[in-house]
Amino acid sequence: MDERILNVGLHLAMEFGKNWLQPIQRRLAEKFRALSTSELDEYERVCREAMDLGHAQVPIQWRRAGGHEKNARRFFDDVVLAAHPWITRKNLSRLFSQGCYYAAKDGALAV
Repeated sequence: MDERILNVGLHLAMEFGKNWLQPIQRRLAEKFRALSTSELDEYERVCREAMDLGHAQVPIQWRRAGGHEKNARRFFDDVVLAAHPWITRKNLSRLFSQGCYYAAKDGALAV
């Protein structure tokens, strides 16, 4: 899989507003017209998997770090990049921030 396409896909998967939690295939196909339906589906699967992992890891790593955000971020980066080494720093930062938002909203950042 192309890392550039994966990062565009992850960015699309993390969109807020009307596209939040919506499949990325159509939007990805608009940017990469040569992709087949099966390729688009696989990009959707991998990007969704990366986003779900990131969101799940925020409260886990927050607790592991004893509520220290800088350490939580370092732990988060290590875990997420071990599973998905293709994620750019920009997308990784956005994923952590988004995960913090949802974890805080759910009360999951308590130590």
